[in-house]
Amino acid sequence: MIISDYLLDCRLPSVTRHFVGRGKELKEIAEQLQHEHCIFLEGIGGIGKSELAKYYANHYKNQYSNILYLRYHENLRRTILEMDFIEDTMEMSEDERFRNHYRFFKCLDSRTLVILDNFNSVPEDEEMFHTFLSMPFQILATTRSHIGDTTCYKVNETENIEDLKQLFFAYAPNSKQHPEIIVKIIEEIYRHTLTVELAAKTLTASGMEAKDFLHALRTEGLSLANPNKVVLTKDNVSHKQRLYQHIQTLFQIQKLSSDALDALRNMVLMPKKGISKVLFHTWQGKPDWNTTNDLVEYGWIQEDTVHNQILLHPYLHEVLLTETVPSITKCADLLKGIFENCIVYGMDVPYYNALLNTIESIYRNIKLDDAESATLFMDTTLAYLAKYGRIEAIKIVLNLMKNMPDYRENARHTAIYDCYAGYVEYASGNYQKSKQYYLHGLELLEPFHPVNADLVSNLKNNLGQTYLALGDVRVALSVIEEAISVREKYGTISSHDTLVQGLSYAQLLAANGNWQEARKRLFAMIRFVKKIDGMNLFLAQLYKSLAVIESKRLPEDSLQHYRKARQALLDGFLPENHLEIIKIDQAIHMEEMLVRRLNVKKYP
Repeated sequence: MIISDYLLDCRLPSVTRHFVGRGKELKEIAEQLQHEHCIFLEGIGGIGKSELAKYYANHYKNQYSNILYLRYHENLRRTILEMDFIEDTMEMSEDERFRNHYRFFKCLDSRTLVILDNFNSVPEDEEMFHTFLSMPFQILATTRSHIGDTTCYKVNETENIEDLKQLFFAYAPNSKQHPEIIVKIIEEIYRHTLTVELAAKTLTASGMEAKDFLHALRTEGLSLANPNKVVLTKDNVSHKQRLYQHIQTLFQIQKLSSDALDALRNMVLMPKKGISKVLFHTWQGKPDWNTTNDLVEYGWIQEDTVHNQILLHPYLHEVLLTETVPSITKCADLLKGIFENCIVYGMDVPYYNALLNTIESIYRNIKLDDAESATLFMDTTLAYLAKYGRIEAIKIVLNLMKNMPDYRENARHTAIYDCYAGYVEYASGNYQKSKQYYLHGLELLEPFHPVNADLVSNLKNNLGQTYLALGDVRVALSVIEEAISVREKYGTISSHDTLVQGLSYAQLLAANGNWQEARKRLFAMIRFVKKIDGMNLFLAQLYKSLAVIESKRLPEDSLQHYRKARQALLDGFLPENHLEIIKIDQAIHMEEMLVRRLNVKKYP
């Protein structure tokens, strides 16, 4: 198996430019993997486990047919689910996507190495732990916890002081003039690899003399005066407290600007596996990359040059979350950028996965200090999450919404909750429960007020779809007609919701036998959508629906519309080998055969 045939991007993240030492560890890991199926690199945060794993993979790549890198996130199911496969479609449910991804892992053999980075869990909390480890491929994992009943390799502080001096000098070349002081600095920070790098970069950025820098470390509380071994626990509380002092002091010494602090605060909200550098700046609305580049130079932000992404070290993420306290008000510029991306959530963007992961990460890390702004952001981003079937993320947002102070007192906020709680139940096949949520939401918004027109229209449209799923086509048609009527009278006619409702209504008309009216409405929507940039995927849906309606009645027209649907999918950034395009190609082939048979009968 060649994994590049299945994954959109299977390149390993870049290894640090200044990887030093660890020769003994690399040799011992290689020897152990000749006899062991799985090894966990165990050690405190920031000691260099991830770089060691990546360097091992790069150094020994010729021994493997495939090397796959996974950054652990929440649990193994979620980690596997978030991978980008070529055959993934936007219409897939999370369960379907996971099954497809998991099937891929079952096909990997013993000549494949899977790097599972930052596995900060324990077997009893990880449902898939034993199943994943029982698969035939080799696993090299990194973890801060001690994993019982597995082969663990303890990664300690770098033994050779010369290696650490080399690392320090790589980032602070002028400090070579004071090697004795640099050794004292390294010992002062307990030979902790991440802090050695940060200290070197801070020394360079601050312009301080080495002796003054050492004095600052000693007087500001960075010193680890008691170098006793710390017993690792599940959350490493003791070590977290001690390393927190390191980072806090470096903050004080560097005296970061307000722009730099804002950028770090915004980075805390980004997905832990990283974000495109371009997207990060686009959403912040920054005119240049100077601040971010400085933070990379200072060591606060890591840069993956292979994937052109930036990210925070997992430990730095924890510290910066506490130090910068990202909130609705403090991160207003970033949220405005995300909001504007989602307000036109019908638009096709090639980075929708990155946007979805960012939205979910925001909700996991942000402080909701402004209820009104938070609800507006939730309403908008929930629509985007729903479009791509991110059920688990929607559940997180709904839980946050339910716990907001004014949830029960504000009818609109509760109706928004009902709208998306109903969607979650609908997606799970619980149509009766879904119907109850939609009806309750509509009841809350009585008497009707024009300010709620969009929400009422969406609730009615979703209710109509639910009636259809329950088999009541007549009521479904009636309710969706009401939804369209409300939007036409009070709402924004050209919104994406209007188009979705129009497509639903046309499909219902066709299902009810009124195919000519359905075809007429689809043509009208196609004419409208073609004028809008970035709506190619929705345009493909319209052409495909039109082709399906025409197939038995107007096969030649159907064939042309399938071909137009295919081109629209390509214009919407889908690759030629995408499953949706493969399905369209099959439909085109079937329609071509039908047209040929009809032509033979017509012109024998």
